[in-house]
Amino acid sequence: MQARRSAILFAWLLIAPALVYIAVIVAYPLVDTFILSFTDASLRKTTNWVGWAN
Repeated sequence: MQARRSAILFAWLLIAPALVYIAVIVAYPLVDTFILSFTDASLRKTTNWVGWAN
């Protein structure tokens, strides 16, 4: 039983970096888009929070 548990842990340790990388690649643009949709962003650096008015 101990060998099976260590094999499962080893598998998770191998998959963990890929899962973290994919989560960051997907999560950052998703959160950034959500925040951007509530601003009056333009090509200038200044943005104003407009909330639901957008």
